[in-house]
Amino acid sequence: MIDRFSELLGDAQTTHPWWFITAFALIVLAAIPGIFFLVGNVEASLENVLPPEIESVAAMNDARTQYSADMLHVVLYAQGGVTDIREMQSFADELGARIEQSPLVVGVNSELSGPRISHDYLIGVIDVQADTGTSAEQIARTLQDVEYAIRATENPGVDVMVTGFAAIDQATFSTIMSDFLRITGLSMLLIIAVVFTLFRKVRSTAIPLIAVMVALIVTMGITGYLQITITVVTMVAAAMILGLGIDFGIHTIHSYTEYKKTLSTKKALKKTVNELFRAQLGASMTTSAGFLALGLGVLPAMADLGLVLALGVVMTFIASTMLLPPILLLTEKSQ
Repeated sequence: MIDRFSELLGDAQTTHPWWFITAFALIVLAAIPGIFFLVGNVEASLENVLPPEIESVAAMNDARTQYSADMLHVVLYAQGGVTDIREMQSFADELGARIEQSPLVVGVNSELSGPRISHDYLIGVIDVQADTGTSAEQIARTLQDVEYAIRATENPGVDVMVTGFAAIDQATFSTIMSDFLRITGLSMLLIIAVVFTLFRKVRSTAIPLIAVMVALIVTMGITGYLQITITVVTMVAAAMILGLGIDFGIHTIHSYTEYKKTLSTKKALKKTVNELFRAQLGASMTTSAGFLALGLGVLPAMADLGLVLALGVVMTFIASTMLLPPILLLTEKSQ
């Protein structure tokens, strides 16, 4: 059945190539709105990656609910001629009063004494109790309020830094987001370099990339329509799909190039589709099955990552087997 389908597919692609290209163009257009849903469904909080049923996570959530237990710490470092951070008590009180005006702040302890100062009196800490829950938006708003209070308070000459789990959470997400954009771009450049090194032709390099980019766009769109939340875990999916998916296009281009040495364009394409379809179908299914197994774990974010990767691999297989041959036919002079 599979071999018969691949034969019919090859015949259809060489007879009506524009049907396939038009179909994929429509699919891409339909997928693009889903990408906007995806962008609006990004979870910046690392806490929300953790499953709430874990005992320690549940205890933390209970403590947060009962006691507004999100703590931020404004750390004061003595600088210049300041040798005792306790001399900055008036500054700490003024800064604490400004911070307390934030709507999500429920308490501030600005007393520079006891456990809130270091043994050499050079470091002091202002404790800020907030009620932000696991909301990344509320955490960001509170941090903005604290930073604004720091800027608005006249500084007598101390270094001020904000820390705490929520602050680290936000900083970590910002770093991961920056790395994600950089790594995805770098992975694309490396893929282009490797494919060009293999084929030494711009056309043979560009065509496999078209398939994998189409697959990536469609995957992102479907992910958005499915309301899958993008977290620090699922962010790696794009780079992985690029790396895994390009293999299908490379095999297609290589096989076609070899057959083209002795056969006409249409016959070479039919032979390529007929030969590779079963192998690529099996490869995509086994790879997808492996990724879907991530759903058996405890972390919901890992299950989402497995689903996105499995979807990406399948879409790359479909784009490589359905879209690449018509593109090859239309960009090659028939013989």
